[in-house]
Amino acid sequence: MKKFVLLLLVIAIIGSTFADCSAASKPKKLPVLKVAIMPFLLSLPVKYMVDRGWDKENGFKIETILFSTGAPMNEALGAGLWDVATIGTAAVTTISVYNAKLIAETSDAAGGIELFARPDSPIAKVKGFNPTFPTLMGNPETVRGKTILMPIGTIVQLMALKWEEKIGVKDKEVNSVNMEYATAFQAFNSGQGDLVALNPPLSFMAHEKGWVSVCNLNDLKIPQYDNVLASSNAYEKKKNLLVKFVRLMYRANAELKKNPALEAKELSAWYKQNGQNVDEKLVKAEVASRPLLTAEDARKKPLGDAMKTTAEFMASIGKLQTDKLPIFDKNIVNDVLKAALRK
Repeated sequence: MKKFVLLLLVIAIIGSTFADCSAASKPKKLPVLKVAIMPFLLSLPVKYMVDRGWDKENGFKIETILFSTGAPMNEALGAGLWDVATIGTAAVTTISVYNAKLIAETSDAAGGIELFARPDSPIAKVKGFNPTFPTLMGNPETVRGKTILMPIGTIVQLMALKWEEKIGVKDKEVNSVNMEYATAFQAFNSGQGDLVALNPPLSFMAHEKGWVSVCNLNDLKIPQYDNVLASSNAYEKKKNLLVKFVRLMYRANAELKKNPALEAKELSAWYKQNGQNVDEKLVKAEVASRPLLTAEDARKKPLGDAMKTTAEFMASIGKLQTDKLPIFDKNIVNDVLKAALRK
């Protein structure tokens, strides 16, 4: 009888030990951060950090949700489908309509935003009309009455309006035709219009065709950045994860930025993964002209100035109600960024 009791006791101890081992080996469920991304350079750092498991190393899990552009990304936020996003100028709507918070900026997006004329255009023969902006081409005589192909209500329209202003032309003195970038490129290539406003990689292709760059955002001193937005819910309930995310994003940016060959390789793979076969030369041009921001870069600049400029532009052309502008002062917040940048 004693032997039987002893046997039961041993079995119980062994069973308890295995149960404890099983519980210990069961992976801990990590908190999730849902990240909205696009198949472009602005989201490459997110892919880079997830591929290397940095999120899990830091006690959380990133779940990415891919969108083609910012518009469906905004609609998804309306349905509460993401916590944080990398997004471009569509952030104006995200902030003003969906109450998102601008918590960081990820890349300098001004590079490659350009206005082009044909080589034989009179516009391309005049340079330096405004001595304060000596690289700009064109003057009132060569520009009045001309037709610009571009997507209305985007950053390129802001560029075109500022260019017109600097060379002494009123917007009503030119014809603006609304076309998406790819359509505008093809139309201009077939002989339509006098000018075309493009973004990468189409702007790089325009250079290869010999089209003349009349102006760009950098010439006009218009800053433009890709943004990191948080939903109001995530900002209130997942702030610690947002801090970790921003810190890891700048870590990824630093690794990629210091090695342009690696960044180009990663970006090319990211494009291919999403069904885009972009020429290697164009990828390298994009990497060179649209630098990622590092933590050091973020420490040196105020957050959100470019976003406010874009919002004011949208209001000036009726794409944003003027009474929405104060929202940007409230929803551009720097507490997450400050925490992420602490050494």
